[in-house]
Amino acid sequence: VRAQLQTRFVICANEVPPFADASGAMVSRALFVTTPNSHYDREDLTLLESLREELQGILLWAIAGWESLRRAGRFCQTETSKALAREALRDVSKEAAFVSERCELGTGFLCSIQDLYECWSNWCEEVAEISPGPINHFTYRLRKSFPFLSRYRPGSTGPRGRHLRGIRLRENQPETDP
Repeated sequence: VRAQLQTRFVICANEVPPFADASGAMVSRALFVTTPNSHYDREDLTLLESLREELQGILLWAIAGWESLRRAGRFCQTETSKALAREALRDVSKEAAFVSERCELGTGFLCSIQDLYECWSNWCEEVAEISPGPINHFTYRLRKSFPFLSRYRPGSTGPRGRHLRGIRLRENQPETDP
């Protein structure tokens, strides 16, 4: 018997949990919510009574939120939430984080592996603060994260002749210092 559960999992933690998923798919499906205020050692012991007085307003607020969700069709993320998602993606797969920030994926796209690697090297230095490693390891890990990417070698020879189908660099890349 095969069934699909119509449910969402909620994980509460003080730190973003590590996702063991090189493709970044789990991170892309997660919605991160921050709770920056701590009530440790200053708990409101009369909170239940205060909330009872506000039940009608809380219900109206919840209904308005539900209606907003139905109109949008999905939960929206704040900028803080998006930043946490980028951080989690960097922890899971540096290559997936690089693609998310500097590339576009699509069936008609084609990009030189050398151009991708140069952009990757700059990203590693500027953002991830890691060594980019050899170009063949980068290509291998990139294709592990995105299995639909395929090698393509047009008639030209040399390193500029190797390409990947299914990916391209974004038009507006950040400026790099000379």
